[in-house]
Amino acid sequence: MRPLAHSARNGRPPQTYADHIDNVVRHPIYGATIHAAQVAHYRPHDGKAFVQTVGLAAEYHDLGKLDERNQDVLSRSPKERLPINHVDAGVCHLLPEKARRWAALLVYGHHAYEPYYGLPPIRDPSAIPLDAQFRDPKLRGETEKRLTGFLTAHRNCVSEAQGSNHLATAEISRLFFRFALSCLVDADHTDTAYHQSQLVPQTGLPLQAAERLARLDHYVERLAREKGNARIQSLMKVYQAARDARTAPPILVCDSPVGTGKTTAIMAHLLRAAIDKDLRRIFVVLPFTNIIDQSVGVYRDALTLNGEAHDEVVVAHHHRADFENIEARGYAVLWRAPIVVVTAVQFFETLASNNPAALRKLHQLAGSAVFIDEAHAALPVHLWPQAWRWLKELTEAWGCHVVLASGSLNRPWEIEELVDPPVKNLPELLPADCREDTRQEESSRILYSTEQEPFHLEQIPGYLAKFRGPRLMIVNTVQSAAAIADYLNAKTGRVSCEHLSTALCPKDRHVVLEHIKNRLRHGTFKEWTLIATSCVESGVDLSFRTGFRERASLTSLLQTAGRVNRKYEFGPGVPVIDFQLAKETPFAEHPAFADAAAVLSWLFEQKMVAVEHCPEALRKEAQRDSPAKATKKLLEVEDGFDFPEVARLFRVIATDTRTVLVNYEIEERLKSRRPLERPSWKEMMENSVQVWSNRLPFLPFHPLTGFEEILVIQKGSYDDFLGYMKGVLLLLRGQAKGLEVV
Repeated sequence: MRPLAHSARNGRPPQTYADHIDNVVRHPIYGATIHAAQVAHYRPHDGKAFVQTVGLAAEYHDLGKLDERNQDVLSRSPKERLPINHVDAGVCHLLPEKARRWAALLVYGHHAYEPYYGLPPIRDPSAIPLDAQFRDPKLRGETEKRLTGFLTAHRNCVSEAQGSNHLATAEISRLFFRFALSCLVDADHTDTAYHQSQLVPQTGLPLQAAERLARLDHYVERLAREKGNARIQSLMKVYQAARDARTAPPILVCDSPVGTGKTTAIMAHLLRAAIDKDLRRIFVVLPFTNIIDQSVGVYRDALTLNGEAHDEVVVAHHHRADFENIEARGYAVLWRAPIVVVTAVQFFETLASNNPAALRKLHQLAGSAVFIDEAHAALPVHLWPQAWRWLKELTEAWGCHVVLASGSLNRPWEIEELVDPPVKNLPELLPADCREDTRQEESSRILYSTEQEPFHLEQIPGYLAKFRGPRLMIVNTVQSAAAIADYLNAKTGRVSCEHLSTALCPKDRHVVLEHIKNRLRHGTFKEWTLIATSCVESGVDLSFRTGFRERASLTSLLQTAGRVNRKYEFGPGVPVIDFQLAKETPFAEHPAFADAAAVLSWLFEQKMVAVEHCPEALRKEAQRDSPAKATKKLLEVEDGFDFPEVARLFRVIATDTRTVLVNYEIEERLKSRRPLERPSWKEMMENSVQVWSNRLPFLPFHPLTGFEEILVIQKGSYDDFLGYMKGVLLLLRGQAKGLEVV
């Protein structure tokens, strides 16, 4: 019987070892060496070594499956775990030869076996020999005895072995291993899914940068004719300046203020860079999930060519689900589209990951233009030093072109407490005269002030009534937002307030956001307030008459101002007010804002609340003990090739959350277990919320029978106004013991 790589499953026959290895190594669409060659195109100095390393790992990654005990299981059971660690044989074969040892590391990291899952830490070989680090101690000696037989069987199966003589020398970095493992895992997972489903994997549409740039020019010209307002000349000047900017610098910055058309202007520049540098893909990195759909809509309208499906041109990736099990791999977003719009969480945590399923898509990043929009909000301060190192390496060694943009750019790369040595005077995307024109217009738009005394809940309705509407109030936690919205609803009526936060599931957030836009666009009743969290702080095209921001960072205050008087429609000097909430129930504090809030208080005292002081604010935050210690630790573990620890420490959102389903019709469909009724992954995510684990004791829920990992909120504890905070507030009232929380 011919050796097997995978068991029969779902009516499909087993897959032979020969077919799987041949496909993983060299399949013309998804083979690991095909992926590696595409990456190597942007790494000419050692691209050959990169391809050879990936090819060796691909050829020997499943060598241990040739053990007769594994073959016995593969021939009869699709569900039983293989009894012998099939990774150890490939590692044993590749590790002794110095030129092939990094391929051995990829074999070791491509699957789930103890003690590590994915890329392991690489300890100093002079202190701990590599065979002690990467070999399975339970199989030591046994694999060596069987290795000759495995290799004989392997060579009888494999049509064209990957040569190991005269291997080129690679310049090893931490990203080298992550990119290489990505090529291997994507080929391995894709071939397995292809065999089980027989669905031909798609490579994605080509970028066709010149054609899309012409389409974008036409789109912007049409908008200019249709709008024809007083600011259109300024917007067109920004667009043309960005389009014509130099593409030679690998990293550029853009500090153009809100409302100046950065979404399309920087895309024009990226397409120019793609033409000039032969790039294959564009990434747009955004800090919040709720602004992705808005950007995706613009890009699909502006960049889709005739005959193309818009959802194949621009892909939105804003979930955290990277799947390892075979049935779920088809749901993974693999960054194969020409334009990928992705959250900062997904983008940067993929760079930090050691997880095979998460890294699977990373190789698509090589040779890409990357636009980090709202860069001030992309990362916590302590993560910027390591992220900056990665961005530099992406441009220097992986063929990338990067633009960092924000209307309140805090320039962490210029701060010596974060980057050593600091990088001064990065090239600006826009020329000096264009930047000066937009800055002068911005300086008169908003008037900032602060309230010294914290607000109690019962004070808020009267205070808001002193200011003209429509009003925007942003607070630091979903609990505080829901408590204020609930109180306003009770005191002044539902028409007087709207509520928007991640306490609402994505489907309901979308409905609320559209309703808010309609109220702003067409509403005759203007005396109302949107109570929200930072999910509307950046990138959302909303414009209010007055703004209020609970004390957080200077950039948060400035970004709130970007949702107020956005088009100068209310004239100069519109108020945006910094305030604090009393430290009492029903409000909740957000500990992550403590350092930034203290710095903002100091900035108000120094009369330094303006966009030009953002770098100084960030420098003050970086000097505080908490971020300094976290920064030092992260740099140490990355320098030390401790891949699991880097993945653990580099968390853009450092919260322990659980997914809770809020739709009971979907719950019933899951219970039915009838395949045709099962909800799609997208339906599940659109009707779920992420709840902090420390909030779960306040939230009535039950595990879904048969799907214990899925929590379902109790009926009556969720609605489309307060979201899951309805149930939390009910319990808080019960514990208040006399405190009136309406």
